[in-house]
Amino acid sequence: MLTAPVVKIIDSSAVDGPGNRSAVFLQGCNFNCEYCHNPETIDPEGRPESLRFLTVEQVVDRVGRSLPFIRGLTISGGECMLHEAFVYEVCLEAKRRYGQDFSCLLDSNGSIPYDRVLPVIDGVLLDVKAVDESAHRALTGASAAPVMAQAAALAKEGKLTEIRTVVLGNCDEAEKCILRVAERIVEAAGADALRNISYRLIKYRPKGVRKEYLKTLKVPGDKEMVRLERIASDCGFSPVVIV
Repeated sequence: MLTAPVVKIIDSSAVDGPGNRSAVFLQGCNFNCEYCHNPETIDPEGRPESLRFLTVEQVVDRVGRSLPFIRGLTISGGECMLHEAFVYEVCLEAKRRYGQDFSCLLDSNGSIPYDRVLPVIDGVLLDVKAVDESAHRALTGASAAPVMAQAAALAKEGKLTEIRTVVLGNCDEAEKCILRVAERIVEAAGADALRNISYRLIKYRPKGVRKEYLKTLKVPGDKEMVRLERIASDCGFSPVVIV
């Protein structure tokens, strides 16, 4: 029987994709982001107090309790694609039970191709941490190349729902993210594709961040966030949201 380590399930969330949704958080991540505010979910072998191993049916049952007040579910992490088979089966079963209009989204870091799950998901909320290779490796411990490749691939398939970037310090890397991601999407899917992709600019906040990183990570100013919002809008992303 297929199971996965589930850290928590939020029955009703307005920040994990469009509309009101249930959100499922799985344990384990292949990135080690300095600003991670849920660092207890990084270690695949970690066992937070809230963790339970649940079956596909148990997850889909739990999500179903929130109907008809939700429009779908979002599977997050950690990195949900480390549990690719589980993600596939949950989305497949949710659509079988609740209908094809019940939307299934992933909040994911783009490090693992989505080919297997594409038939059963409606889109991906793609976390783009940085686009400069050295900056991405310094921040996450992993390469930026797969992320950019998946941004293009998802846009081409019409399943790139949202880009998410945590904005740090002077915002230089966030500006690069906006411009380069827009460029890759246009190359892959044309300029019109940007109008169907939202961009969520997330202001870095120190809550939950590991102590060793608190001195080096800086909170961006409100004016800089507004400037980035304007850049993303000018590129064609819609809507652009600051949180």
